[in-house]
Amino acid sequence: MKVLAVILAALGGYICVTNYVCIGMNFRNKKRGVDRYISAIPLMSGIMMFAAAVILLPKGLWALGFIAFLLDPTYAMLIYAIAKGAFKQ
Repeated sequence: MKVLAVILAALGGYICVTNYVCIGMNFRNKKRGVDRYISAIPLMSGIMMFAAAVILLPKGLWALGFIAFLLDPTYAMLIYAIAKGAFKQ
């Protein structure tokens, strides 16, 4: 079980880092005038880190899921888009 938790935490961390790279590439493309958007993956890193935290709950590592929420930039992007009204019909 611990191995599964470590694998889920590593995959969640990898997706979080990939989201930062996607945002950086979008800024670079925008600066260069390239009209191409590279999509980040919202929610997946948090789900994986939360699953790892649930597995490791007896060990006192439950804060792992909250750390993923705070570190992943896609959550801030989603909150901003909802506040801006991007999902209204």
